[in-house]
Amino acid sequence: MKKWLSLFVVALFVLVLSACTATKDAGEAPSTEKEGDKGETGTETEATPTEKVLYLNNGNEPTSFDPSVGFDAVSWNALNNLMEGLVRLSKDH
Repeated sequence: MKKWLSLFVVALFVLVLSACTATKDAGEAPSTEKEGDKGETGTETEATPTEKVLYLNNGNEPTSFDPSVGFDAVSWNALNNLMEGLVRLSKDH
């Protein structure tokens, strides 16, 4: 019984690890087709720049993006996300 159980656990472990394998192109930006290439429909494709958009559900609209005016938590959450890239602490704070 122990032998079958250990064999089952090893087989399950191998199955889980095989599902986590990555391809050689993992982590790279998707390649765009060259000008003049034709897609499946036979029409020429145009390369469009990719845009990264983050949508957050605040529940309410922020009262203001001015730090001196926006007093509620919704405004402070939005201001924190906007200003985070502008201010960084050094190792000495």
